[in-house]
Amino acid sequence: MKYFLGINDDNDLMFAEPELKSNSEFTCSFDVVRPFVVDDEELDELAQTMFDELDAETKLSICTRLDCSPNNVGIEMDRDEKIEMVYDTSLYTNTIYASDGNEWMFDAVGCGQCDVRKDGIKHLVVSDECFNTLMYLWDNYHLKELPRAEENKFYSMIGELELFKYREETEIKYMIDKYIIGKGWQL
Repeated sequence: MKYFLGINDDNDLMFAEPELKSNSEFTCSFDVVRPFVVDDEELDELAQTMFDELDAETKLSICTRLDCSPNNVGIEMDRDEKIEMVYDTSLYTNTIYASDGNEWMFDAVGCGQCDVRKDGIKHLVVSDECFNTLMYLWDNYHLKELPRAEENKFYSMIGELELFKYREETEIKYMIDKYIIGKGWQL
């Protein structure tokens, strides 16, 4: 299961997916996503720019499917298709409506074995102890058998991560409001 950890110094959201497999092998992958406001006018322009960079065969295929000229692809293309063409929202697919009333989506910045500490930690939703345990386990046991003496650390960490799972959307709205929009509010 994927868990929201917090926000880094670049205002990117950080997630972790730790797992203890049946053979006691510890694994963990991380996702980092950048929140962005979906601006339909800007999306039209970005999609048109991306379209202009495609090869001739792909352009012809898209124009035929949309029944439009190459100059109107950014306008004629379905909104979801434009988002998919311009952004990679596969790592966090939810849409959040923050206090500014805008629709926020999340573009992939990094995933897999990216060290979420490298860009600095601005704010964690989990305790420092939980985060440090996660990083300790990743640093020392990723793709290795987790010694029985360390299993309690893993299960304690998962317990805390689970507590925040049901508040994930609220926590993400808070991060956007406080650190990106600049309107702090209390939970």
